[in-house]
Amino acid sequence: MHIGYLYVTSNSIDDVLYVGQSSQLDDEVVATYLGSGDYFKQALAEHGEHSFRKSILGYYDDQTELDYAEVQAIARLKAEGIPLYNGGVGGPRAQRDFIMAMFRRFRVVPMLADQWFQAVDDNHDEVRDLIAASADVTTDDFYVQLEGQLLQTQDLSGECPGCGAAVGAVCRTKTDRAVAQPRKARFGLTSRRYRERRSRTVCACNPSESPGSHSVRSDSAR
Repeated sequence: MHIGYLYVTSNSIDDVLYVGQSSQLDDEVVATYLGSGDYFKQALAEHGEHSFRKSILGYYDDQTELDYAEVQAIARLKAEGIPLYNGGVGGPRAQRDFIMAMFRRFRVVPMLADQWFQAVDDNHDEVRDLIAASADVTTDDFYVQLEGQLLQTQDLSGECPGCGAAVGAVCRTKTDRAVAQPRKARFGLTSRRYRERRSRTVCACNPSESPGSHSVRSDSAR
């Protein structure tokens, strides 16, 4: 029985891709859901859904195998120099432990795209085990790691108009847990077109906010 699927969404305007996975298998959701993530949501708000096309790469019966497929797909595209909206490496949402485990075992880091992909691609079983071990985290540790990721990708220079998070704080729900509907993204893409558009970004919490409502950090996210 399928538990989820892997997909890639492409931007027809500048050919930037987004690789993701979803456990929502309802036909309508599969047909309409395009992806998430800070950078992708920013692009979706800017270009509109009509500019994106989603392709299913495969359905999976095992979560760890799906995580591995996502890690492998992102690693391959980055090694080929293809610009992505993905800020992380894919796989388990709490990625810090996985990245550290990969370094301890193979002495590779995501920034070295060729070596990272080679290690992932050549060592399926071992990498799969590392992913499985990294996914086994407590709820508290998960949110600590997720907040660390959001601190790298969100623009924290102003209050969030969507949830009211203060300057320097990631977007939160009323239960004070970090969520994946943050402020506008900090730009870390290799796409020159996106770097040139930093001053035109809007808040992903509320895409209707006028451009310039928050200042944008000019440094790269990751």
